[in-house]
Amino acid sequence: METLTGGEVAFIFVTGLLLLAAVVCNIMIVVVVVLNPKMRNPTDVLICNIAVSDLLLAAVVLPQNLHDISHSEDNYHEGDFLCRFVYAMPLLLIMNSIFSMVVISVERKRSIVLNVGKRLTVRGVLFIAVGVWVLAFAFCIPTIYEHSQYVNDVPQADNETSYACGSNGVSYAFSLSNGVGLLLVAYVIPLAILMYNYTRIVLFFRSKGMFGPEAEQRGAVFQALYKSRMVVVKMLILVALLFAISWAPYFALLVVEKASGTSDVEHANGAVSMLRMFLSAFSTAYNFALYVAYNSSFRIGLRKLVQRFCPNKIAPLTSETIPDGPTQMQQASPNSVLFRDS
Repeated sequence: METLTGGEVAFIFVTGLLLLAAVVCNIMIVVVVVLNPKMRNPTDVLICNIAVSDLLLAAVVLPQNLHDISHSEDNYHEGDFLCRFVYAMPLLLIMNSIFSMVVISVERKRSIVLNVGKRLTVRGVLFIAVGVWVLAFAFCIPTIYEHSQYVNDVPQADNETSYACGSNGVSYAFSLSNGVGLLLVAYVIPLAILMYNYTRIVLFFRSKGMFGPEAEQRGAVFQALYKSRMVVVKMLILVALLFAISWAPYFALLVVEKASGTSDVEHANGAVSMLRMFLSAFSTAYNFALYVAYNSSFRIGLRKLVQRFCPNKIAPLTSETIPDGPTQMQQASPNSVLFRDS
């Protein structure tokens, strides 16, 4: 184990606390969605699916990256299976998250812009979630094939065989093609689809006069609907935007490493790699804050969950503490696209 600098120790400590918070928060997201009947809808089920990915990233994958900072010079002894796992698992979870976001954006566009009468059921979206995991795994197969444990040419002080983990036994063209392909299917193309779908939704709202003085003249029911629908869309756009920012360094370094033929372990304690790791950790934690800020159903469910464990620390929910929005929306005409369930 190499000696750590003060900055590296501080980085490991802060990132470790962030990952711990992310584990707790994502567990709470899953529990709230499962226990709250009002959140058993396609959007929230897929949000729960994203939380599972974030939970596994924060609890399993990223702690291994922190380990690499202090053990970058160590002989790799975890075995061939874990070597392939270390490289494929982050991609599997990243793709599951971004593909789930794409499904959410498609469902929102169908419901709001296209006015599709038949909506996805919870059972249907569960099948889609399973399909998302399968598709993400399929795109990971080249990475699983590319990486393996191999004998390192660098001799050990005790003359024992030295092992390393990385791209091994494949051509440079295969490795580079895999990196570029992952950049496209796991980052560029999904984000382009998200941008297109949410742009369509925002333009639809604008065409219906949901912005500016015209919206203020529509009355209380319209205002309640406008706020609830736009708040959900704003939350989803922020989720996608922060995802794009958080994972940009990861995919940038991935392509650079494939092009140069280097391994990320070789510079695990570099400044750019540490920035990548911190943003990756941040990506597992911010969704909880967004749900609390923008999702009233999640806030209510979270409040009920806290009441179970701390019944004397928080006031019980009453009709006065529950937002008026849903009641006003229920009074609207069910035949109008503007009042379709969000």
